[in-house]
Amino acid sequence: MPSPKTAVTHSSVCMLVTSDLHLDPRVQKEAKSASDAGFDVTVVCRSYTGTPLPYKVIQFAAKRRTSRLAKLVERTLSNLEMIRIATVMRPDIVHANDLDTLPAGYLISRLTGAKLVYDSHEYWPEAGRDIGRAKKIVGYLESFLIRRCNATVTVNRLIAEMLAERYKIPLPTVVMNAPLSVNSSEDENNLESVGIQTVQVLHLGMFHRNRGLEDVVRSARYMDSNIHLTFIGSGDVEQDLRSIATVEGLEDKVSFLPPVASNQVVSTASRYDIGLIMYLPHNLNNQLASPNKLFEYVMAGLALVAPDLPIFREVVNTHQVGVLCEPGNPVAIAAAVNQIARDPETMAAMKRRSLVARKSYTWDSEGEKLLKVYRQLLLPT
Repeated sequence: MPSPKTAVTHSSVCMLVTSDLHLDPRVQKEAKSASDAGFDVTVVCRSYTGTPLPYKVIQFAAKRRTSRLAKLVERTLSNLEMIRIATVMRPDIVHANDLDTLPAGYLISRLTGAKLVYDSHEYWPEAGRDIGRAKKIVGYLESFLIRRCNATVTVNRLIAEMLAERYKIPLPTVVMNAPLSVNSSEDENNLESVGIQTVQVLHLGMFHRNRGLEDVVRSARYMDSNIHLTFIGSGDVEQDLRSIATVEGLEDKVSFLPPVASNQVVSTASRYDIGLIMYLPHNLNNQLASPNKLFEYVMAGLALVAPDLPIFREVVNTHQVGVLCEPGNPVAIAAAVNQIARDPETMAAMKRRSLVARKSYTWDSEGEKLLKVYRQLLLPT
């Protein structure tokens, strides 16, 4: 019997994702790892704008919709387009990123004989996007499809346990949202900023609703005068956030910068002192969140201010790299930031501990877990 590593020669993987690929670091890392391991990788996505990639990217036409009905129509059309593209390719593995691509992945698998991998980035039944009958339909859809997958992966152990319990499936493989390792020569630059006059606080990522970002902007009013808050990203509430900063008279304390390429996120973040994350516990999906930026902040060597929610609590308390606070409370957010900023020695110690902790959260090890799933699926039966 051939070894797992030799069994993948010239095997092909088709990854499906409805997001803009240049804004989805998880899918980019997965695709690169598979490509580097010898798989012939194609990503079918909404769009990609960036530098050339070591794998093939096929874009499908899709417009962003606002109404619920229009979104449903667009998702249906996107799935049909993905099916059209991927069935011609006849991949060995079809990797469906999130539930909104899983119907397409399932049909591609049935039509071509490809092994089906479901990659659940979130806990979809409780993501808060749908209510009432629509929420039940989402649950039924995932229940039907997940049991027909050859393998399931997800982003943390809590979601893996929830999926296994809810759908009575084997425990999904956990592939965390860990970043690529960075050059250790950047560490000195990170620590040199400690003790300078202005403490730089960073909020990184998409500006989505129901994340509590409005409260993060308002928290700047209560931060000490030597603290500056920078948002790097874009999204549907960007103008709202800018308006709050203007109305509150916070233009001198709050800045907004455009998003950076995923391969520049960690090096950009390393110029700051404190990484700030806020998720409102409005639904179970948010309560179970473990976003890319949590691990990117650690990889960049930042002190953290994070919501007192399970995965954030686990990382912060295990490695002593920051302070937890009540999400949605501007005063509490500011108090946590001030607590770190007022004690340069403590902030420096937290940043040093982040540089140590990042060894526990690297894509080198997480990506290998995904490759192991692929290799096992392709072994002769």
